[in-house]
Amino acid sequence: MVSGLDELAPTTPAAGSIDDDAKLSISEEDQFDHVPEGGRAPTALELATLRRVSAPVPWPAYLVCFAELAERASYFGCTAVFTNFIQRPLPARGNGAGAPPAGTQETAGALGLGLPAASGISLTFSFLSLALPIFAGVLADTRWGMFKMIFIASLIGIVGHVVLVIAAVPTVLRTGNAIIPFAIALFILAIASAAIKACVTPIITYQCPIDTPRVQIFRPGEKVIVDPEVTMQNMLMIYYWAVTVGSVMPIATTNVEKRSGFWLAFLVPGILYFVLPAVLAATYYFKLIKMPPMQRSVVADAWRALSIACKAAGAKTLFTKGPAWEAAKPSSTRTFGWDSTFVDELRRSRAAFKFFCFLPVYIIVDTGLTTLFVNMAAGMTTDGVPNDLLTGFNALVQVITIPILNFFVYPFFRRAGVNFSPLRRIMFGFALTSISMIIGAVLQWRVYETSPCGYSASKCTIGTGVSPLSLWSQLPLYGLPGIAGVFINVTGYELSINLAPQRMKAVIFAAQLFFVALASAAAAAASPSFHDPHLIWPFVGLAVANALAIPIAYFVLHDIDREQKAVFELPVLVPAASSDPGADEEKR
Repeated sequence: MVSGLDELAPTTPAAGSIDDDAKLSISEEDQFDHVPEGGRAPTALELATLRRVSAPVPWPAYLVCFAELAERASYFGCTAVFTNFIQRPLPARGNGAGAPPAGTQETAGALGLGLPAASGISLTFSFLSLALPIFAGVLADTRWGMFKMIFIASLIGIVGHVVLVIAAVPTVLRTGNAIIPFAIALFILAIASAAIKACVTPIITYQCPIDTPRVQIFRPGEKVIVDPEVTMQNMLMIYYWAVTVGSVMPIATTNVEKRSGFWLAFLVPGILYFVLPAVLAATYYFKLIKMPPMQRSVVADAWRALSIACKAAGAKTLFTKGPAWEAAKPSSTRTFGWDSTFVDELRRSRAAFKFFCFLPVYIIVDTGLTTLFVNMAAGMTTDGVPNDLLTGFNALVQVITIPILNFFVYPFFRRAGVNFSPLRRIMFGFALTSISMIIGAVLQWRVYETSPCGYSASKCTIGTGVSPLSLWSQLPLYGLPGIAGVFINVTGYELSINLAPQRMKAVIFAAQLFFVALASAAAAAASPSFHDPHLIWPFVGLAVANALAIPIAYFVLHDIDREQKAVFELPVLVPAASSDPGADEEKR
């Protein structure tokens, strides 16, 4: 998944040796142009014709990713069992820790607050985890620094898990007051999650070994461009892989919940948090990574500049022509904490923001309906399998899908001349999500039709209390959105990196998380309506919404492919007679 340079040597390429993927030949004079050992800046002709490759990814980037892996394992491992913990009461003949009697169709439970409360509390936790990174990023930029923020967050996460385990021990559950330490633990864990998410990605991108394109010798006889943008994409793929691997934790926690109880289910995903401070301390002590410098908060400056531009435009102009960006630029009569280039960078990032507006439509399906999926599974025949086991299947599908796409599907498309551009990937992802919601609506209808309690299936106690439909029929509800996430989420990271200049990458990523938080807020607002006999309609509504997102995305984002392509084709001007790699270089 991560590509690097196998061998870089100052050899002279032979004529006609350029890779066929370039599809354009280079002039004879350019082919025999000398490439020094350290490389040199590319000419405009080389930018148009040479193949672009990644620089070797520094291995300490994997250590930074461990923080995100620990945070995601904690987040998904715990949220996977939140629904049962909040919604369902303690099993009457269970072990007192929330686990049901062995060999029955009963489901684990603890608080017994019902489905609307389970949805509302779980989605509020998700909202806080995704909305707070903006504030954590400001604090890291201006006060503590990003690495220190991650270290402090790891300690906060340990405290959160300790409190969460206390809330789930049998003696506390029997008192009927477990909701108090549980709510405190959720708030603490949301802070830890937000602080880590705000800082990991900027630190990873700061480890990029190059900041401008360089011509190097990849294999004997082939010149290539070692591209910082391609390198950044590979580094972020490592990040997304860590997110995905951590997201598989529900497979463990749901089984522990079913067989041992909630206190151990909350402890297991916290183990990585207990290890994380030691990993971070060693990374800092041995100076394994570059530390981003303290600076003015880019997030705060971006909000201020955008506010000034919007206010100057006025309501009418704002909706017809957009913000008045010139008003946010410094001049001889007014000064700000930023320069004119910063405002131009903010304006250039608008394409990514347009894409982010579509994210909530997908995210509500991917994470906002988890409580409905788990509730549906509780009304199906499980045969001893935890009703929330499949919450980890989404991530497992992504772990398998990403390498298949990277190493087989995408290379095949390129050889066949198929342009599977970012916009097409986004539209395909929405199509998969819409299909999954159609399947969800049909499944929920069949559960109602075949349950002993009919359209009151969520609290059925007649007979076995469940429909004869198997739990495993839910696999498409998790698998299809998981595959769609590879096309939608990964494309979002790609756009964030490619369309945002270096200073704006943290802003764009924080904004992407905020739009995801809006999806959690929307789902939380709708959660009071999540009850029998109306559980079919959320699936129907989201099937329609994701289907409509396909043509709307085409019309709203139709320029996004061209804008991304333009980023890679911006010339780096180097005089033909210059032998200095940095002479007259115009950075992208």
